[in-house]
Amino acid sequence: MHARSALFALLVALIAVEGASQPASLAPHAGLTMLRAIDAALSADPALAAARADFSAAHAVVGQAQSALRPHLDLSSSLLEYEKPMVVTPIHGFTPGELPEFDRTLLQSSLAATFLLWDGGASRARVRQAQAGESVASASVDAAVRTVAAQTAELYLTVLSQSAALEAHDLRITALNSELARVQQLRAVGRAADVEVLRVQAALAAAEADRTATAASLDVAERELARITGLAVEQTRAAELAKTPLDTSAIGEREALDRMAVESNPNVRQARERIAAQNAAIAFARAGNLPRLQAAGSLLQFGSGAGTFATEWNGGLMLRWSPLDGGATRARIAEAKAQALKAEEELKLSERNVRDAIDRAIADFEQARASVSSLETAVARFQEVVRIEKLRLQEGAGTQTDYLRAEADLMQARAGLAAARYRSMTAMVEIARLTGQLDASWISQKLRSEG
Repeated sequence: MHARSALFALLVALIAVEGASQPASLAPHAGLTMLRAIDAALSADPALAAARADFSAAHAVVGQAQSALRPHLDLSSSLLEYEKPMVVTPIHGFTPGELPEFDRTLLQSSLAATFLLWDGGASRARVRQAQAGESVASASVDAAVRTVAAQTAELYLTVLSQSAALEAHDLRITALNSELARVQQLRAVGRAADVEVLRVQAALAAAEADRTATAASLDVAERELARITGLAVEQTRAAELAKTPLDTSAIGEREALDRMAVESNPNVRQARERIAAQNAAIAFARAGNLPRLQAAGSLLQFGSGAGTFATEWNGGLMLRWSPLDGGATRARIAEAKAQALKAEEELKLSERNVRDAIDRAIADFEQARASVSSLETAVARFQEVVRIEKLRLQEGAGTQTDYLRAEADLMQARAGLAAARYRSMTAMVEIARLTGQLDASWISQKLRSEG
């Protein structure tokens, strides 16, 4: 269990590698990179902190269970005042010379040692159950780390996506302002009708409204990124983010991704460890009707208020056996078996869910990649259409409506292209989370450059 907990500690340390040399909160001018954002989120996330606390508690439970297999030493003492004199030391005979001392003040001390010799495997089963619980908690920490990393990466990409969409709106507004200036000049010399000015003004108003909506969405994404990272919102503005995209050239074969998800996904591993915990619970329950044998010994001291003390010892074996307990053991075994069956079914469900999630993420990735390819072509074509329509309009061969429509189509294509690019990155991050690959090493490999 210690090796596994060290693995998760290493994962957190890896994600913090870049931020360790220069924390994000101290280097706003260098730009907030994705790794620094994830590092900050891991330090600030309460769910991850709670998962780590659960792991610490589960580790302590293992220690408690293991203590049953070690020697126990107990020291007890008492000082009691009685209404009437009492026997100070135990009576070991009834001859006249062996009469015990009596006193109203009695002092007694005991140093008792016990060591479990055999209990039908109950204590070792309890240890295995606790260790499986620790593994479940470890998987929960792993899942929390990867979930926080994925959420932060997705918010980071959302900010960049909304920023790119805002840039597309700005380009359209710039073009419309240029067109408005052109037709106003023409109208001033009587070569353009008022309707042409009104048409551009209407298109400009609609473009500015669309930009306002996009800017509001960007502000929301920036603030969400600030909250998850615990940074000031000024540090999570789009202008402060390093706009280095992830390399989405390949994600691996579907069969390999499916196998990795089943083997490495933290939620699946949690379900697998719960089965181990329930199997240990069955072994623990079965030991309920078996004898329990332990070695025991004590060093006893008796004294009186007059200062008389006597010391003696005892030692031997202690046997406890409950061959009949009214069916309690049988009921506990039945309960443990039912819980084990439930854990097995939950494992099947977890495996099915992660396979379904992998299929959806791969489909999202492939759809986004196809959209990127199509929209890259569309942007290039619309740019050419806009150029031609603008020339035709300037030469009097085209119509203003065609030009404005071309500008709108170009803006939509640009915004769609940005959204598709970042959607493919988001899908790739989700695939990495599901397959257990999402860590600092993976992100560093996928970043084309950093900072």
